[in-house]
Order: sequence, then C-alpha cells, then structure tokens
Amino acid sequence: MELTKKDIDSIIGIISSQCPDAFNFKSAKDIELLAELWYNALCEYPKEVVFNATANALKNSEYQKRNWLGAINLEIEEMKSSMEKSASDLWAELTATFYEVDDCAKSLFCTFRDEDGLTQADKAEIRLREIYSSLNPLIKSYVRRVSKLIRLARADSTELSVEKGRFMKAIPLIRERENTIRQMPQEVRLFFSDLNKQIGGGKELPRLK
Repeated sequence: MELTKKDIDSIIGIISSQCPDAFNFKSAKDIELLAELWYNALCEYPKEVVFNATANALKNSEYQKRNWLGAINLEIEEMKSSMEKSASDLWAELTATFYEVDDCAKSLFCTFRDEDGLTQADKAEIRLREIYSSLNPLIKSYVRRVSKLIRLARADSTELSVEKGRFMKAIPLIRERENTIRQMPQEVRLFFSDLNKQIGGGKELPRLK
C-alpha cells in the first residue's frame, strides 16, 4: 500500500508515544515541517515496509533521543540488503553468459545472408545486445558496453581472476551510488544531470518513473 502523509503523522505519533523525549517540538509548524521531510525521504517505500522498519527501529533502540529518520532508513536498508544478490551471485550471473557471448562473437564477421535477409553477423549482434540488456542493472553498470562483455568472455583464467577482484570491490560502490541516485527527488536529479552536462563530465541521471 502506498505511503501517505497521514501515515507519517501516525509514525511520528507512535515514536512520540513510545519515546516522549524523542522530539523537541515548539509549535505545530515544527511537526508539519518534520512530517514533510520524512514523507519526502520515505515515500518511495510501501506503507508496510516503513511501518515495519519503524517497529524494528523502536525495538532495537535503547535511546529516546536519536536520529529516528536515519534509524528507520537504516532498518529499510538492512531489509533491502537481505534480499539483494551478493557480489558473488552477480559475478556468477555474469560468467554464466560467457559461453554464449563468445559463441556469438565468433559470428560477428560472418557475412553469409540467410533467407530472412539478415547475416549471421547481424543475428549475433542482436543476440549480444539482448544478453547485455538482460543483465542485472548492477552488472551493466560495471560492464557498461557489449564490447567489454565480449572481452571478458574471451579472457583467460588469470585475467578473469584479476577481473573478479575488481568486480567484487566495485559492486558495493556501484550499489551505493545507484541507491543514492534512486533516492534523489526528481528536481535534485535534474539539477545534477544539467550540471554534469554543463561541465562536460559524468553521466545523465535517469528520471524517476
């Protein structure tokens, strides 16, 4: 169920009831501003996730005065992490494509045209793009292009051992970057995307769906 601002009011009320010293409100406006901040920070998550994270944060805290929004977000991140594929799982997913990628790459220079009008090279190129597109987004952020996927598929065991070490170190950083981008409000994403264009660096940040 979609999280609402009323749900945020309820969550703040629950924390206040459980921990009377949690907040230092001086006026109703303070409560309103805090609720708006919390809603903007948490609205991407379903209501059930946020309430469960709130319960866990209350259960796991010994202190009334703490950054409760941060505590809730930390619980959400832990829930997400428990469901995410590990770097080892992602590496296995990547290497599982290598046989077919290498096989397709061998046909990239075959100019024999089939009855459908496509050459074997055309079909190999189409299939390589399909394989790349089907990869986990984190893997695609690491590989970045089909040509690198082919290079990895053709690497020997020594080269792959080195590449695996790079991959294992890079995935947590890529995951953190992608999470940061995803949590940005649309206006912030567009600001930094435009800034990147102006200075001629970085990549365009994806729009929120």
